[in-house]
Amino acid sequence: LKQLQEGFMEKQPHHIPAIFMSDVIHGYRTIYPVPLGQGASFDPELVKELAAATATEASAAGLHVTFSPMCDLSRDARWGRCMEGTGEDPWLNARYAEAMVLGYQGDGMDKEGNIGACVKHFAAYGAATAGRDYSGVELCERSLLEDYLPSYEAAVKAGAPLVMSAFNTINRIPCSTNKWLLRKILREQMGFDGVVISDYGAVQETVVHTASYDKSDAAAKALKAGLDIDMMSDCYLSYLEEQAKESEELRQLIDEACLRVLELKNKLGLFERPVKGSKELEDTYFYCDAHKELSIRAARESAVLLKNDGLLPLSKNAKITVAGKLATSTKVVGSWAIFAEADKTVTFAEAVKHRYPEAEVEVFPYDEADEKLLAACKRSDAVIICMGEEDDKTGESRSLSDVTLCKEHQALFDAVYGVNEAILSVIYAGRPLVLTGIAEKSKAILDAWYPGT
Repeated sequence: LKQLQEGFMEKQPHHIPAIFMSDVIHGYRTIYPVPLGQGASFDPELVKELAAATATEASAAGLHVTFSPMCDLSRDARWGRCMEGTGEDPWLNARYAEAMVLGYQGDGMDKEGNIGACVKHFAAYGAATAGRDYSGVELCERSLLEDYLPSYEAAVKAGAPLVMSAFNTINRIPCSTNKWLLRKILREQMGFDGVVISDYGAVQETVVHTASYDKSDAAAKALKAGLDIDMMSDCYLSYLEEQAKESEELRQLIDEACLRVLELKNKLGLFERPVKGSKELEDTYFYCDAHKELSIRAARESAVLLKNDGLLPLSKNAKITVAGKLATSTKVVGSWAIFAEADKTVTFAEAVKHRYPEAEVEVFPYDEADEKLLAACKRSDAVIICMGEEDDKTGESRSLSDVTLCKEHQALFDAVYGVNEAILSVIYAGRPLVLTGIAEKSKAILDAWYPGT
C-alpha cells in the first residue's frame, strides 16, 4: 500500500492521497465471531473491543476505512448476508452499530491503530424479498422508520464518516439514485454530513434494473440523489465530466461531493500522513496474544447453548468420539474473513483434545457413518457431531430457499443416534438453521456460528 500511495500521489496533480478501504467485517488477520454470533453475546462492550482490535490490525496493514458496521436488520434466515448483521431486534442492532463505530475509530480515526467506519447498506437491505440477495424491498414507511432505520442512525450519531448506499430499492427506487432516502432521510433528518459511497457497481446496476436509461443517466441521477462516490462502475468517471459542461447544477454537485471527500481525507489525517501502518506494526499485532485471547473470549460469549439435557459438562476423563467433516475444517471463520490465514485457525478437534487432555478422544473427520465410526460411538460416553455449513455456504450471493440441516448431516446424526443417544450437536452456520431433525433427539445442542480464529 505504501508503494501504491506514493505512486498515486506522484501522478495526482495536487498530490492528494488516496483512501484505502476494504471489507474488514469481524477481524483482519485475527478473526472474531461473525457479527450474527457477536449479536448473540448480548454484550455491546465486547463488540466494541472486537472492533478496536480489528482496527489495530487493519491500520497496521495500511487501511484507512472498513466497510462496517453492516446495520441491516434481517429477519429472514434465507438471506445469506444475515451473517453480517447482529440480529433481528432494532434496539440491540443500534447498540451494536454504535459500539462498532466507537471501537473502530477510538480517540480519532486519524490516529495510528484506528480506522474510519462506513455504515452499510443504506437502507433496509436485510428486508430483501424472500431473502433473495440484491432483490427489491417492499416495506411500509412505518416499518422502515421504526424497525430498519434506527441502527443506521445510531452509527451516524456515533460519528461514522461514510455511509454506503444499498443495492435494493425503497419505494421501488434504487437506493443509489433515491433522493428522498439519501437527502431527505440521511442528510436532513439524521444530520449526516459525510461521504455517501455506492455499493460495488450499484450505480451501473440501475441500468440493468431499468431504473436508468443508460450509464450517463445513472450517473446524473445518483449525483443528484446525493451519492458522492461511485464504487466500481465507470458511470461517474466516464460520463459526469461531459454532462457537467452543459449543467451548472451538476458542476455544483460535483464540487460539493469533492469537498466532502476532501474533508473525509482530512479527518483521516491523510494530508499529514498519507501512509499508515508498517511491517513492524503488522508483526506486533497480527495474531498477538491479546487478540488471540480476545478471539477465544468472544467465541465463548457468542456461542449459544440451545439445549443441555444433563450431558454437559463432560467428564475430564470421558471417552469422546468427534465426528463430521467440520470437526477438522478451518472453513468456520466466516465468508468475509478475507485476510484470514487458514493455518492459524484452531479446529474443533484440536480444541477438544486441548480442553480434555486426560480424555480418550477419537476423531472421524468425515460425514459418512461407516462401521469404524459407529463402533467408536458405541463405546463412547459422549459423541460430538459437528454439523451445519462451511463458511462459503453463507454470505453475499449465498441465499437459500431451504435452511434445514443438509441430508448428509441428518443421515450421520441418525446413524450415530442408533448406537449412542448421548450426542452433543455442534452447529456451525452463518444463519439460524432449522434443526427439526435433531432437536428432540440431541442431548445437547451448541450453536457455535462461525467463531473465528
